[in-house]
Amino acid sequence: MISALNGSPQGRDRAGQVFVVYGRDGASQGRFPAQFELAQLLARNGGDGGQGFVINGDAALLQAGRQIAVGDVNDDGLGDVLITSQSATPDEDRPAAGRTFVLYGRSQEDR
Repeated sequence: MISALNGSPQGRDRAGQVFVVYGRDGASQGRFPAQFELAQLLARNGGDGGQGFVINGDAALLQAGRQIAVGDVNDDGLGDVLITSQSATPDEDRPAAGRTFVLYGRSQEDR
């Protein structure tokens, strides 16, 4: 996973982006090229989810991806992803208090 805090998806200034690049079995799938353009993961550039995907912050100045962690948050045996934003405002009484977003993993059978 690679974070771009100042990424501005769909014109949302510094909303942040997290790029998730899948690993490869070099023996059967070949190696990644020496240089890999993360923009290749975007649908508008032909990305189809086969090499990874992009998570976009949904509000300007969110800077999603300040910290990223992977683990089994809900103890279901599947990997989950946590993405933080220290600039997020969860409600009007807590400006810029920050938020943590959880993307729960799922099995191949659930897809």
